Amino acid sequence: MSSGSYIVNVPKLKGRENYDDWAFAARNFLVLEAIDIDAIPKDFSETEDKKAKAKLVMTIDPKLYVHIKNETKVASLWKKLQMLFDDSGFTRKISLLRTLISIRLDNCETMTSYVSQILETAQRLKGTGFEINEEWIGSLLLAGLPEKFAPMIMAIEHSGIVINSDVIKTKLIDMSSEVGSTESEVALWSKSKEVVQWHRKLGHVNSNDLQEMKNGAVEGVSYDTKADIQKSNCEVCCEGKQARLPFKVAPHRRNKVLDLVHSDLCGPMEVRSVGQARYFLLFVDDASRMAFVYFLKEKNQVLQHF
Repeated sequence: MSSGSYIVNVPKLKGRENYDDWAFAARNFLVLEAIDIDAIPKDFSETEDKKAKAKLVMTIDPKLYVHIKNETKVASLWKKLQMLFDDSGFTRKISLLRTLISIRLDNCETMTSYVSQILETAQRLKGTGFEINEEWIGSLLLAGLPEKFAPMIMAIEHSGIVINSDVIKTKLIDMSSEVGSTESEVALWSKSKEVVQWHRKLGHVNSNDLQEMKNGAVEGVSYDTKADIQKSNCEVCCEGKQARLPFKVAPHRRNKVLDLVHSDLCGPMEVRSVGQARYFLLFVDDASRMAFVYFLKEKNQVLQHF
């Protein structure tokens, strides 16, 4: 394949707006010509240098020739273009960083488009000298996903695998291939999300009751898909063991108040309350069902409330 065909595949440099992509393609084009633009050999002849410079000029928009006509060496030409169009200033870094952290799957047509946007923006940010590690990019890929993917994120967290951009990218694209990366996939996510929203609004109700509410038991409940909460992998229901059988109903209840009081202590909680409590103590009167709740900072405070 001639070098001319390679030049066709290098995007024309138009200015700052496409310098990053052009520099990547042009650098690799020069590699095909056995030229390392960052380390021009001392024995590089004048003829070879002129040829390399000419090939590089062919990848530049004619409107920019005015900036480079005085450059006689390929190395000086490269540095001049870098000085003019490589925007690696502080403002550029902030702009790219804002773009990167605001990318969401909900705003992209496909999963592939979502992944590509994050990786391309991260690459541009790296090009400005901003340090980004692979774990951070992998975390950003997960952070931009809708709540539907929360169970998958939890599974990754507890799997022990190393989080980096390659691992997460592969997992997301493979998942997208199984479902189908089309607009209908995005629509399906939206419908599923609507069912999950009703499930949460109504106190994490089960699928059968939710379907009855939609069929007329409750006015205003409406969604497109059939209610199947198990497939949504609701995190709260999983943690709360929603599928566990209920306690057996007692055959009788006490008639007098305070004849029988049920109590339970829950804790310690991983996250403290605003008042720094880690436990709560519950008393329920069997006859009246009157309940009293006390918040405790330490377990040894239980006896103070009897």
